[in-house]
Amino acid sequence: GEEFHQAWRAHGRMLAEEPAFARYIRRYEQHHRVRADYQNGDTHDGMAVRFLETDVRPMGRAARGVRGVNLRKGDYVVAVCAVSKEGNEKILSVSEKGFGKQTQVNSYRLTKRGGIGVINMKTTDKTGKVVAAFPVEDDSEIMIITQQAKLIRLGVDKIRETGRSAQGVTLIKCGDDDLVTSASLLAAPEEEDE
Repeated sequence: GEEFHQAWRAHGRMLAEEPAFARYIRRYEQHHRVRADYQNGDTHDGMAVRFLETDVRPMGRAARGVRGVNLRKGDYVVAVCAVSKEGNEKILSVSEKGFGKQTQVNSYRLTKRGGIGVINMKTTDKTGKVVAAFPVEDDSEIMIITQQAKLIRLGVDKIRETGRSAQGVTLIKCGDDDLVTSASLLAAPEEEDE
């Protein structure tokens, strides 16, 4: 529920090159004593898989885990996040060439874990591959950094909400020899007591 999402936002996103990413979520839930209803995983080639967390059986710490997504050759997982059963969160995806889009979670159809998934972001030579994806709210802010040390901070409310398989809009302009290396969700400023 909401407690899980607050804990997830506080700890940021997880990067993994291991196809069995579902194991991480299970350990996270056990450590924080919270429960997620669904998992959403996004890959470098722009695919996403959404499945029930109950599809991941409990296992020990040293276990290898189970397959969360079936990756195509050369693809890898860039993000994993827990989402609610209602799917009213938005996933913000950012590409190598500075494009980004936000999409409602409920537009991703529910599948079984271990599937190839559905298109999350249309990746082309113009947009580049996906480098980050994470759940956002209307008042969230993100920071994007490129190889050439360009940096931009912007509010999610400035990014248009689009369909699942869209390319997105330009968030930061990258030159021909520059690529986005990182995109992160910024922590919400704490309100001061008066």
